[in-house]
Amino acid sequence: MPFGSGRVHADPKTASQLRAALGSLQNSSDEVIADLDELEAQVGPVSATFTSTAAAGQPVYVSAADTVDLADASAAATAGVVGLVYTAASAGNGGDYITSGRITQDDWTTATGAANLTAGMVYYLSETTGRITSTAPTAVGALVVRVGRALNTTTLEVSIEPGILL
Repeated sequence: MPFGSGRVHADPKTASQLRAALGSLQNSSDEVIADLDELEAQVGPVSATFTSTAAAGQPVYVSAADTVDLADASAAATAGVVGLVYTAASAGNGGDYITSGRITQDDWTTATGAANLTAGMVYYLSETTGRITSTAPTAVGALVVRVGRALNTTTLEVSIEPGILL
């Protein structure tokens, strides 16, 4: 066959094997996606005792066994964010926090200092206890801890990353 004729002749058996392999890959990828969706649905809020009074959206770190406290980026001891408060809790009582997923708030003032998030912005642990900010810390000795990205003015996609010491 002349070059550029636009026709390719393949063994029909090889073509059917390729179709079967592609179909198998599609089925496998669909199964993996379904498994991930199911796993994500199973991962819910984590319950703990709160050392301090905490409002939804505030970042927390593990301060003792089964106990969390409000996090801040000023020192390694308090910058190990494990999640954001999901349900408000008073000091000494139980509450919930999430480690990943989405958290929606009508008012983010307690967690950010502003009523609304800035859509598309990445949020970091602040050097102010119990706050997140769209401006990464810059002070020597502080830790830069990414906690998520604002999907819109009320919803944060929580995705906590390990801190980087400045």
